[in-house]
Amino acid sequence: RLHRRRQLNKKVGEQHILRAMYEILEDKARISKSEVNRVRNNEVARQAVLAKRTWNDDQLRKLRRAGFKRGYLEAPKGDILRLTEEGFGKAARITHNHRLWEIYLVTHADIAPSHVDRDADMIEHVLDADLVSRLEDELKEQFEWIPPSLHEIKPQNEGAL
Repeated sequence: RLHRRRQLNKKVGEQHILRAMYEILEDKARISKSEVNRVRNNEVARQAVLAKRTWNDDQLRKLRRAGFKRGYLEAPKGDILRLTEEGFGKAARITHNHRLWEIYLVTHADIAPSHVDRDADMIEHVLDADLVSRLEDELKEQFEWIPPSLHEIKPQNEGAL
């Protein structure tokens, strides 16, 4: 049981760092009036990631190392994090699934948009491909591939991007 719990914690951490980086790139694209795909290779400041999550430096360092070993992040370079091509794709899928679940919770479980992020965080890590496909089919008229967030994503300090 302890081993399964540790594996789930690793998966959750991996997904959170990837989604945080994707959302930072999304903010950056919005600021520069371009598409996220056009900034996919841009750098993300360590401070911007820390501002998105409640991690300390040591936790982020471990997640960064794990992301590098899995091929999702490029080799660590100081205070800059950068997604690999594979990491960007995974970050986009994770963000897509998280927001699908948020939409479902708001439209079908009557959860307020201001509270949906925490609730989606509790279940998103165990969504299987079949459930994601069913959510996509049910909600396909309401969203683009990566739906916009239903709650405010606090913009980062432009200098931290």
